[in-house]
Amino acid sequence: MEPIVLITGFEPFGGETINPSWEAVQRLPERIGGFTLHKLQIPTVFEAAAQKVLGEAEGCQPRVILSVGQAGGRKEITPERIGVNLRRAAIPDNAGNQPQGEGIVLNGPDGIFSTCPVEAMAEAVRGAGLPGRVSDSAGTFVCNDVLYTLLSHYAGTDTLVGFVHVPFLPEQGSPSLPLMDTVKGLTATVEAIWERLDWEDAKHRLLTGGFTCVFRKGERELTDTRRGVRPLLELLKSREDFEGFSVADKVVGKASALLYCLLKVKRVYAPVISRSALEVLESHGIPCEYHRLVPGIRNRTGTGPCPMEAATANITDPKEAPEVLEKTLEALTKG
Repeated sequence: MEPIVLITGFEPFGGETINPSWEAVQRLPERIGGFTLHKLQIPTVFEAAAQKVLGEAEGCQPRVILSVGQAGGRKEITPERIGVNLRRAAIPDNAGNQPQGEGIVLNGPDGIFSTCPVEAMAEAVRGAGLPGRVSDSAGTFVCNDVLYTLLSHYAGTDTLVGFVHVPFLPEQGSPSLPLMDTVKGLTATVEAIWERLDWEDAKHRLLTGGFTCVFRKGERELTDTRRGVRPLLELLKSREDFEGFSVADKVVGKASALLYCLLKVKRVYAPVISRSALEVLESHGIPCEYHRLVPGIRNRTGTGPCPMEAATANITDPKEAPEVLEKTLEALTKG
């Protein structure tokens, strides 16, 4: 069964007779990438909008929930980075509610970041020849209410939650974007999520599952709890095909990076990576996201460089790495 994207658009509000979010969502194809799209119109009403999404999600069990809303005054398609725990309305919603500063979730955090790859989504919009950027404010109206509620509800799960604001249609005013351009831009954002889904899954599993390394491609997943390069060497010896897998690895040094090149992985996520490892991955066209870039990986006692990092210091050809690493491991075992 193909994973589902539950994608929503709003009804018109504020005296408008159309809402570009729903007009565009309706016109999206039924499938994008490997996703099946499940489309839903939601009311522009505080709390009720999010509850309708949650109710629909119970039935369709989406892998991703992507809500789309109208942002008059913006000229770009803007994936939202964060939802905030605040309801403040300059105009009434469609039920006459106009909160003036109340929270959304009692004792919830002030803000929750989107779990969708917002930078990649904005880049995909620009790659489609359309204006796109990441927004750092979804406002405090119903759009933000939906985003924050869903992020809070699905926190810690593997359901990705995101929000995209789109400009007015030309008939609504300026700045604006033609309807089919908005459709094209939204298609690009969903394609970007699909492209990075395995990577996001691997990251989630690494950070929440107690693993040291996670390989992910579609429904296939390999995990390990051991430290070091031995698991990677075992994968190489297995002669299985790991081309196109996304990887999340807690610590990536040059030795691991060389092995990932041989395994032909698609991309790598690492909370910690050495500068030489990053250079190896980049030189072989493997995208990498990391949190901390360090000069080199230290040994487990912190008293010197990692033996594997030292053993591969002068290696430039990944094909030379396995033999060197096997000999190093053997020497360490005997020592």
